[in-house]
Amino acid sequence: MRKTVSLTLLILLISAVIYIFIPNFSVFGINVEKLDLYSDFFLSEDFQTEDNTEKLKVLSDLGDSFLNKGESEESFIDNNYLNIYNEDSVCLLENFFQSLKAVENSRKLSHIGIDDSSKIDSVKRVRIAFLGDSMIEGDLISQTLRYKLQKTFGGYGIGYAPVTSPVAGFRRSIIHTFSNNWKTISLITMPSNKFLGLSGYVFNPNCVSKLQIKDSSVKAGLSWVNFKAPDDFYDNLNSFNLIKLYYSQTDSNSYVTFYGNNSKSFYLKGNDIVNELTLSENEELKEAKIYFHCSSPVNIYGFSFESPSGVFVDNYALRGNSGIPMILLNKDVLEGINKHFDYSLIIVQYGLNVTLPETRDLDWYKNQMVTVINYLKECFPKTDIIIMSVGDKCYKKFGKYMTEPSIPLMVNIQKQIAEQTGVAFWNLFEEMGGENSMVSWVNHKPPYANKDYTHFNYAGAEKIGILLYNQIMFHYKKYYNNR
Repeated sequence: MRKTVSLTLLILLISAVIYIFIPNFSVFGINVEKLDLYSDFFLSEDFQTEDNTEKLKVLSDLGDSFLNKGESEESFIDNNYLNIYNEDSVCLLENFFQSLKAVENSRKLSHIGIDDSSKIDSVKRVRIAFLGDSMIEGDLISQTLRYKLQKTFGGYGIGYAPVTSPVAGFRRSIIHTFSNNWKTISLITMPSNKFLGLSGYVFNPNCVSKLQIKDSSVKAGLSWVNFKAPDDFYDNLNSFNLIKLYYSQTDSNSYVTFYGNNSKSFYLKGNDIVNELTLSENEELKEAKIYFHCSSPVNIYGFSFESPSGVFVDNYALRGNSGIPMILLNKDVLEGINKHFDYSLIIVQYGLNVTLPETRDLDWYKNQMVTVINYLKECFPKTDIIIMSVGDKCYKKFGKYMTEPSIPLMVNIQKQIAEQTGVAFWNLFEEMGGENSMVSWVNHKPPYANKDYTHFNYAGAEKIGILLYNQIMFHYKKYYNNR
């Protein structure tokens, strides 16, 4: 036993001497590097940590101010990655800024009693499509951006609302319930469907007999959806003023019954690929319920809750969407939706669904997303686009949570996609604090992110929405100050 212990100690001593005193060398032109036998026992200087908790406290104290950028908590990523995504290009949103200015000017004139609606260049509404994955489910991030923009430029209402939603109970910006006999089709479950909307969804109500729909009082078997304005949330969402429905061509016998302050029926008789039907306007409602009396199939795209003027931010969250399937959406449907919504800006938030700790090559993703962005530009030719990078995402290594190596790779790829397609880019990863910042967001009191070290909670999403709003306003003001 003593001989075994002595031999073990001798081997460890010899290996230590070799590691400390023998340098790297080459044999016949082949570089031979010494092996660190103790790497699993000790953290190198590159792994020394810095607590970012105080930095997040600064963000909390400042409220609407930017999150202070600082040194990373654990520096294990090659610094060559870190210098290629430091700059944003939000300044490229020229058309969007001009639309915002027109709305701002129109609002100022209306405050002094001047109606400028007769002017050719009069713009009273600006609409933003926020495309994303589970990161924005439940209206996260978008609800804060909407609130801030509506406080600045006017408007109220959540904008787009789906018919059904897997996170209806989680969403706070509207109280949403629906019958269980809707057929919900998504870009994930049925990507070949040619009637999917920009949301990646289309909804089919239950069909009943022609005899039944002759009597609007008979509700058995009908699909329905109910919306209620929240009392304890943002004050720009506590009532409904203007409610619209979007649907495809259908049987002329189909109609909806709308229950608000009173009941009224509307036939679905539009002949376009995407039709708009105003269900309520110029009346303040706290709740609305819609029944669908259909004897033949009809594609329902969703609803919109608006005001006559201002800014509207539509949340188009689709869990599991990498962004690549968006190329499958029917151009005619997208153009039909934009005919009514007239988007000024599209925010593209994807990428986390293709990042894994072992991912080292994302060029394939870049190539496909370049095609997607160019397709969106083709479908929305007058709309500015901004790519929002992935945020920090951490995994456990050496007993500590640290940034997945694929995250800075993805940020770089997303910047390249933006540059190659000529659209704007916003570096969320850097705005969060950079490498390993998610650790501090999770550990913040109260927490800003969930324990999966990937998704923001309500508080964290609100901070991200403020950061995005601040970036937009900074470049908006700079754009006009420099003119």
